[in-house]
Amino acid sequence: MDSMITLLLEYKWWLLLIFETTAWLATIYMIFARYWLSSNLQFYLSSAVALITGYVPHITLAIMDYQQTGTLNLFPIFIIILLVLGFVFGKVYINRLDRLIKSWAVNKKKNLSKDRTSLEQT
Repeated sequence: MDSMITLLLEYKWWLLLIFETTAWLATIYMIFARYWLSSNLQFYLSSAVALITGYVPHITLAIMDYQQTGTLNLFPIFIIILLVLGFVFGKVYINRLDRLIKSWAVNKKKNLSKDRTSLEQT
């Protein structure tokens, strides 16, 4: 068990990058599923993935790092700053992303329906 924790902490920055990227991809897909696919199931599944990969690993790795070293070094401080910034500014960026994807999806759907109508008339 101790060797597993050591291995995780050895690659903590890479794990943080992977989980953060996965969380953002899930967030983008969540909004895409909401407006383009109009799928509540995929929206809620991707919301869960974004939540699980966005917060749980960050906090877990920070706690493990603190327990291993016994000091507040750069990694737990970075996680705390990342979480505070996420809570403070995250909603603004998610809303901006939400509006952007919503307008894209609405425009694409209009263009597709126009194309279908013109194809059916010919």
